[in-house]
Amino acid sequence: MNNLNHQNEQPFPKPTEAIAVVFFTYIFTIGISLLHSLFSEMPGQLPESKAFQFMEIVVFIPFFIYLFIRKFPLTTTLRLRLVPLNVVAYSVVVGVSITFLIAELDYLIGLIFPLPEELLQSIEQLMTANSFSELVIIFTSAVLFAGIFEEMLFRGFFQQAFENSKMDLTTAIFFTSLIFALFHIPWWYVQTTIFGIIIGVMAWKSESILPGVIVHAINNAINIFLINVDEKHYQWLEWKGHISPPILAVAALGIYWGIQKLYQHYEQPPAPVEGDESFYK
Repeated sequence: MNNLNHQNEQPFPKPTEAIAVVFFTYIFTIGISLLHSLFSEMPGQLPESKAFQFMEIVVFIPFFIYLFIRKFPLTTTLRLRLVPLNVVAYSVVVGVSITFLIAELDYLIGLIFPLPEELLQSIEQLMTANSFSELVIIFTSAVLFAGIFEEMLFRGFFQQAFENSKMDLTTAIFFTSLIFALFHIPWWYVQTTIFGIIIGVMAWKSESILPGVIVHAINNAINIFLINVDEKHYQWLEWKGHISPPILAVAALGIYWGIQKLYQHYEQPPAPVEGDESFYK
């Protein structure tokens, strides 16, 4: 009983434990991907979209087993807290805005380190829906599962382990973003790190992964939409192979405004509760 109480008083893993869990999840992810590649040519295999959905669930099983064994309070350890509707709105603005800035960064980095054509085609094929049911599967996998599970693991579990260690806050958020980027293809490393820093700041300030889940999900959803819609319907987004400058300007303002409003919300003193004299002391 004393041991259990001690665990409940320490709702965050040690940094070394957090690193071990995340890297084991990374290795497990690679293993699942290799197994999928090995069996993908066999008859009776899962369709690509369903296999992707299956993988998004399976790769996080070791992480949840660890949480169960350690008996951490999930709401605290994973930052599972609701946020008010205005913070949801700010997160939506940041999510839409950052998607277009990251897309432009993709273009710029691609000029120096172009994404291999075969890999690009493979990603587009994986995210292309040939039916409504496939679209639902891709959406739940890449938008809901990826957004929720990755934010639980990185901005909830991993980042808090370092926030509550001797590491300073800036380094904790930056280090988390670097490790988060390892879970994505190398050509997106810089973009994913920047993306992780922004949602890491939002998670820390709001003490919730929900803003990050919203931003993460919107980013993935817009990209899936663009892959599945004919380019002629969004030519207005582009200008000479880049995102249109006016859209980039609005997107930059959107990120600034959204994060500024989020900060202002959480820096306001709590409203007094009637009859609570301690508030006035």
